[in-house]
Amino acid sequence: MIKQSYIEASERLLEHARRVTYHAHKINKLQAQRSDYLSGRIEQQPSETRHARLHQYKVAVSLRLSEIKFSREDQLCKSNP
Repeated sequence: MIKQSYIEASERLLEHARRVTYHAHKINKLQAQRSDYLSGRIEQQPSETRHARLHQYKVAVSLRLSEIKFSREDQLCKSNP
């Protein structure tokens, strides 16, 4: 029973890590586009919606990281009663 709960907790942590990686990739891509515009490598200014999406991705990453932290703390509490 305990082994199964560890497996389930590990799977949840892995899914959170995948989502963080996805959002981090999107953040890097949007920041690179903005940097290219500011340095003059591209002429088209990134739209404001990109800025809003960048903020949304950053918020999503923070939420996922906090979920990972709390999941890990729960797992430690259950293993050390």
